[in-house]
Amino acid sequence: MFSGLLSVDARCEIEYWQEARNIVLEYLRSQEQQSVYEIIAAAAEADIAKVKKLIAWGVPPGSMDYDRRTALMVAAHENHAPVVKYLLDVGAPPNDQDAFGITAMYEAVRMGHSDVIEVLQKYDAKLGMDEDKTACILTESVIAGDVQQLRSLLKIGVEATWGDFDGRTPLHFAARESNIAAVEVLVEEGNACVDALDRFNRTPADYARKAGNGAIAEYLEALQREGKHAGWSQTRWYLHWQRARSKPQLTA
Repeated sequence: MFSGLLSVDARCEIEYWQEARNIVLEYLRSQEQQSVYEIIAAAAEADIAKVKKLIAWGVPPGSMDYDRRTALMVAAHENHAPVVKYLLDVGAPPNDQDAFGITAMYEAVRMGHSDVIEVLQKYDAKLGMDEDKTACILTESVIAGDVQQLRSLLKIGVEATWGDFDGRTPLHFAARESNIAAVEVLVEEGNACVDALDRFNRTPADYARKAGNGAIAEYLEALQREGKHAGWSQTRWYLHWQRARSKPQLTA
């Protein structure tokens, strides 16, 4: 009746092989994680030959580290456009987000890497943020005087006409901050409306004059007189305000 039971030696042998299996699996997992670190490091150093070798050895191009960071995100951050293109060509997901919600496109925009942005756009990469957050980042770049990031945001199609709860557009903030470079970028590259009205019927030129910057006010008023970058009707302002009224208010 006990013929079906395993002997002590047999049980010991099974336990031995189970332990050996667990050791092998743990080793394989550690090797896999090491490969992830290696491909991310190679992408950071623009070592495209090593990136290709690792992928040929079976490392997935979209491998993530403990923070869900990928080689694509790191390459975008470091401005390595050829590495970015290769990773996308072999199947790296263009819109993965790390543990903090950051995408490869956001890395490129944040660092102002135009070449990388162009590559990512061809693969339909997105910023990975909703309209409210994107608009806040645009305005924050104006307030911070980060013209490079401002240009990058406009390049990927972020609208320069968005307004906060009080109807203030990025151009209002640029005029208030007396940032002529940001004003020119918003007008010439973002097609911002120079006659945009906030909730109190004030234009960006009004903000410039209040800040004591007559040069910016005259520049904007000259564009208004010429009819350039204008066309902000009261009806358009109302629709703009209705659209913005549920958005988070930015600190003046």
